[in-house]
Amino acid sequence: MGPLFPPGSVHPFDRVEDIIYTLDADGRFTFVNAFALNAWKKQSHELLGQTFQDAFPAKAKPEIMAAFRQVLKTQQRTEVESFGDRHQKWIGVIVYPDDGGLIVHVRRLPRSAGSTTHTDFDALTGCLTRRAFVQAQRPLTFPQVLAVIDLNLLKSVNTLRGHSGGDAHIRTVALALREVLPAEALICRWGGDEFVILTPGHDQAALQALLDETNRAA
Repeated sequence: MGPLFPPGSVHPFDRVEDIIYTLDADGRFTFVNAFALNAWKKQSHELLGQTFQDAFPAKAKPEIMAAFRQVLKTQQRTEVESFGDRHQKWIGVIVYPDDGGLIVHVRRLPRSAGSTTHTDFDALTGCLTRRAFVQAQRPLTFPQVLAVIDLNLLKSVNTLRGHSGGDAHIRTVALALREVLPAEALICRWGGDEFVILTPGHDQAALQALLDETNRAA
């Protein structure tokens, strides 16, 4: 049987105007669509066989690499949002399991006029800043459940791994929170090692169960 897409043929993903690429189990590029090559100003031979981290060290953000590892481990689709420092845009990254490897779909996230901007988000975690969190509460209806999380072990992590290791730990916690909490939840990085969460409803036990799940994941 010949190749599914013979040389010279157009891959269906090349017709998609979003960044799409595939990685093998070792994180090496096996395919990059035409839109991605144009956006990255690359030729396919410069990427195929290279790991994502080697090809794009500046783009290899911890939350995205964590999503890659999670999907490889669980074989379950996941989605993460990340702020692109270079273009000052929020992107949504959807990662799918694919026969031992990954399919990665990256798209820009629209922000309507008057909506939050990147200055409303903490640069390290992507969570709301204090000011944005307070403003976001104004149009809410109640009841709401409030939770305060303190990373008690952060000083130990900083001691063992340095401040870069501490930052990575904080980002891991933020990613875990976004993955388990409902989309309507407000997640704020209140201080260096504190997060504040507000979720609609009055079921404190349900929120506690989600936070317990986050603690296990992080």
